[in-house]
Amino acid sequence: MAKWKILHLVGEDISIWSLRQIANHLNLLPDELFEQTLSVDRPQTAHFIEYHLLKRVYCTGKRPGGELISAHNLGKYIKSEVPDTVVCWDIQAVDQLKLALSAMRKSFNIIFMMIKPIVDKDSFGKLKLYHKNLNMYIFCSSDAFARIVRQMLNTDERVFKVCPAVHNSLSIDRAVLRRRLNLAGDEILVYVPAESKLNDILLTIHSIGMVQRLYPKIRAVVPIRQAEYADRLVRFAAETLVENIIKLIDYDDASVMLPCCDVLIIPRGRVSQQIVAFEAMGYKIPVIISEYEDFDDVLKPNETFFAVKRFIPRTIAAGLYKLVSDDNLRDKLIAKAYEIIEAKCSKLIYRGEMVKMYQRIGKQSGQFNA
Repeated sequence: MAKWKILHLVGEDISIWSLRQIANHLNLLPDELFEQTLSVDRPQTAHFIEYHLLKRVYCTGKRPGGELISAHNLGKYIKSEVPDTVVCWDIQAVDQLKLALSAMRKSFNIIFMMIKPIVDKDSFGKLKLYHKNLNMYIFCSSDAFARIVRQMLNTDERVFKVCPAVHNSLSIDRAVLRRRLNLAGDEILVYVPAESKLNDILLTIHSIGMVQRLYPKIRAVVPIRQAEYADRLVRFAAETLVENIIKLIDYDDASVMLPCCDVLIIPRGRVSQQIVAFEAMGYKIPVIISEYEDFDDVLKPNETFFAVKRFIPRTIAAGLYKLVSDDNLRDKLIAKAYEIIEAKCSKLIYRGEMVKMYQRIGKQSGQFNA
């Protein structure tokens, strides 16, 4: 039997957490059934993915104002690969695919992996149009999120739930990992996602600095994607904190540093950071989220994460202090979060669900009968 050929498309500068989901797709689907390739728009994105996945990536060479050339290159690549399914990992990838399809006949299924919700009106307008005109399937990261998308599209057709797969605490020894990274065993490391807005990061660091007066060993771990962010953070710490408590790390090391940390703080409940919260829960790291936007059935306020209503330094500091000082509360949140992650987001479950989804789509199109 011929293998089911999947082409993955990435349009924007992908986060390390979304990249881990692509890696799960590439690594967990059985090789005897699937053959997978990867295409991206920008050279820097290609280098980033190749560095982390050690997998050759086709780059369309997109430049500012060069969308048509990039789409032409993508069309040529699709004709050479002849995929059964094209999986788009962001709305920009669907944009690029739509341009490429204008010069060729579509003979494959299209899936949009919506691992982070779309909240701006322009992007959702595109999604609604593509879902209808391209007969596109949408895979959402939770039941609750899928319900919201179905309501917005006003249809249940071709909208499915597939929870992301995350790592778990069984795969790491935090004490050993800390020693390997030369991190002090008695430090309390608080992870602040690089995907947050700069002002939100600054306010979060200020909150951590307030708790540092009671817990001198507390530190803020901040991955850096842009050099100017590092300069601003260093100046901010020098001007506002008694002691510089910031540990700046390279963004490429974010996925290695997260399992070393003791707490994750997500400012303003940004839905785009849903995956990093899942990853932290899988590592048994308690999570604090402020001003939470309810888009899934894994993140449950004060059940699987500690909820803070207002994003101001005083309330964030109070929440962090409570989580650090109250062992019973921390253990309760960790246990419940891990239980749900294991029930919904294990790699074994993800593999089974994805194989079933491809079989379902293939049978509907008459292409796959495994």
